[in-house]
Amino acid sequence: MKRQIDRVSSKSLVVAGLVIVAGLVFSGTLVTASIDIPFTVANLVGPPSKVVTAQAERKVRHASYHWRVVHIAKARKPSAGGPTANSTPSKSVQAKAPYKPVPQAKVFTYQTIAVELRNPNGGPVQGLHLVAKVDKGAANPEVINGLVTDVNGVVTLKKIGPLPVALEITVESPPAQADLPEWQVIDDQQTRLDLRAPLGKKVATLQSPYRVASKAAIPKSTSRSLFYQAGEPMIVTVERTVADLTVAAPAGATITTASLPDQKISVTDSGKVDLRLSMATLDDGPVPICVSRDVPAGHTEAVIETYPIDPYGANTVTSPPLKLVSVNSLKVPAGVDIMSSSEDISRKFGDLNAKRNRPGTIVALTDESQWWQYKDAGVEFKMRPTPFQSGKRQQLIAERIRITSPSAGQIGAIHVGSPAADVTNQLGDPDAGDIAAQAGSSENVTPGVRVSSYLDGGLLVAYQAEKVVWIECARPLATLLQGTTAFVPRGPARLYIASFRGNAHTNFTSMATFREFLAQLPSIKLVDDRNDADLVLDCDASQFSDDKTQLAGIVPLAYSCSTKITYSLFDTATKTYIAQNELVDGSANANYMADAALGAIGVAVLMAQKNNVAKVIGAVLGVAGVEELRKCIHRAIDRCPAIATRTAFDKMVQKINSSANFDVRVIGRDFDKGTVTLNAGTDLGVAVSTSARPFEFEVRVADEPLPSNERPAKADYYTAIVRSVTKDSCTCELRHVQRKINVSREDFKDEPAADMVKRIPDPTTGLVSARACLRFPEVNVEIPAATAETAPSGDTDTSGATPPSASVGNALKGLFHL
Repeated sequence: MKRQIDRVSSKSLVVAGLVIVAGLVFSGTLVTASIDIPFTVANLVGPPSKVVTAQAERKVRHASYHWRVVHIAKARKPSAGGPTANSTPSKSVQAKAPYKPVPQAKVFTYQTIAVELRNPNGGPVQGLHLVAKVDKGAANPEVINGLVTDVNGVVTLKKIGPLPVALEITVESPPAQADLPEWQVIDDQQTRLDLRAPLGKKVATLQSPYRVASKAAIPKSTSRSLFYQAGEPMIVTVERTVADLTVAAPAGATITTASLPDQKISVTDSGKVDLRLSMATLDDGPVPICVSRDVPAGHTEAVIETYPIDPYGANTVTSPPLKLVSVNSLKVPAGVDIMSSSEDISRKFGDLNAKRNRPGTIVALTDESQWWQYKDAGVEFKMRPTPFQSGKRQQLIAERIRITSPSAGQIGAIHVGSPAADVTNQLGDPDAGDIAAQAGSSENVTPGVRVSSYLDGGLLVAYQAEKVVWIECARPLATLLQGTTAFVPRGPARLYIASFRGNAHTNFTSMATFREFLAQLPSIKLVDDRNDADLVLDCDASQFSDDKTQLAGIVPLAYSCSTKITYSLFDTATKTYIAQNELVDGSANANYMADAALGAIGVAVLMAQKNNVAKVIGAVLGVAGVEELRKCIHRAIDRCPAIATRTAFDKMVQKINSSANFDVRVIGRDFDKGTVTLNAGTDLGVAVSTSARPFEFEVRVADEPLPSNERPAKADYYTAIVRSVTKDSCTCELRHVQRKINVSREDFKDEPAADMVKRIPDPTTGLVSARACLRFPEVNVEIPAATAETAPSGDTDTSGATPPSASVGNALKGLFHL
């Protein structure tokens, strides 16, 4: 019997060995097999044949049964006189052995999946790093790293399983791109796949043994591993979050842009530099790129405003020529500067208006300006009347300083007499065009003199015979040294109004009226989403109070009111408050005794008996006059809240303008037409002024508004009304408005102010700015009609007719409704 068992075992060993070799050839996988458990690998067509499978199953049943017969017999204790421990069990013992079925084979299913990455245009995304997370329901999902898409944008995940599993794909940025990820998934749903059942075609079946007991002699059962290959790849669409831009610029220059904050990129000798810009910063179009380079006597810059921003293509742009924006050394006579007064200059160099011993010459020009020439000192000043009156004598201010001798001043190493080539070496290339004539300096240019302009006319250098003959400054010295931002393109800050509370007595009663007001500010652009905002505003303008004083209980003598605003302004970039719960206020009052020429009426009323007040006023004004007086006072009182509210709002608007880092500049004047040109157009929301929607600017010189005196009962101010507008500029007519209540009528005058335009300093100084403003609107309110009133005792005619004094009383009663 033992020899028979050995023969069977030897035969099984041969069969098992052949099967193992076949398995290694077909699958390339080393599998441990028992002596009696064969396995097969199917070809790519389908599962193994039924014949091979049936043979394997019979061998399993035979080997298991034979082992139980031998093993159970050895385990029994022999009885006395019975068979020995080494004897073979009899057939009767074999018949009594319990039968235990072989455990069924376990089945495991594995999936191979191709993941294809595409851009929104359908093109493959090569070299994209991915991470796959396989969740098999255990505590910690399996993470597969190091996946990189091939030239077709495909990465293959092999033998994922056993199923069921949840598969999730994540786009990973290389360490060098951690701060600026290059790609992001458009739809997160595309990155997840819940594999409950296999997908695609079955490509292999692998049978392999596994132990069912710890003893080596105990046979092993089988497991089946089914492998599937998905027919279609798993598509994940990704979009590029950056755009590559190649900038051509002078070698040695430095490039900065808000799209790459806190970065300074140097241009190599190749004259090109590659930038990778975040598309998130380019939502509203190209962000300006500044190209800068130092020169011996200053600093030059150029601003690239437009360039292509295709995230899937090659983008190139060439920098404009670099121009001077600041000087590092400037010398002029001590104690004088742009905006110096005529008194300061006379004190320093002498009074040119003196009758005797005049130190120089005055050359008057047609636009009311003058050239003050001090030839011995080697300096000249272009003087212009100031718009602000100082005493009885008209003051003048210097809007240009010209150096005409080597000892009077210099820029860096440049002085009068220097060769023209030295100027180019020290300051770089000049501005293009005849900026000197545009800047208003041509009145004092000698024929044959060539003028080069720097700093957009802020600095002029004149040559004759290729030698410097004079140097002229048209901008404050500190601005020339530090660099001006007056001419750098600006965009409005995005403002989100988080909350607003108004008051029915003011001209801002609701969020809609408040937004309409702020929409006129070129410094901001209103947005509807807090996440899109640079600044966030909360405003409470509900605090309003007023007071009315009446004369003899009949005629309002004075009216006053105040508006208080509490606001907070938050900077989303720095995540800090620019102003938090800041309180600003404004007030307005109307005193009719002083402002409306009511003095005579007031004295008469005070001297009259209380019951005779109506007769006295009626005698002075008559019934119609009293009614007109009532209307005029009503208008004045209605203007008070508007002026008080605007005064308070102006304080808040100044904070918004400074926080937005935005200035509207006056860049031109037309003396004949009485207009000024501003560097704000339709791109910044500026529109032509209409009666339905006034659009006005307040012109400011050195941040001080043109003379104005505005009260409810009278007003005298200058305003710039938008008459025409282009994409990036607007032309405003300067108007002089005068309004006054005179007893029972309101006088109104609105006329051009060409003379005031001649008193505005040269815009090249960078000191003339403008701010959008909202004057108090014309008042067209319904004025309550005087109600019928029973005449006082003794005033009623026996005929029943209402006497004139009673009619006056009826009109006066309407004053109480103010």
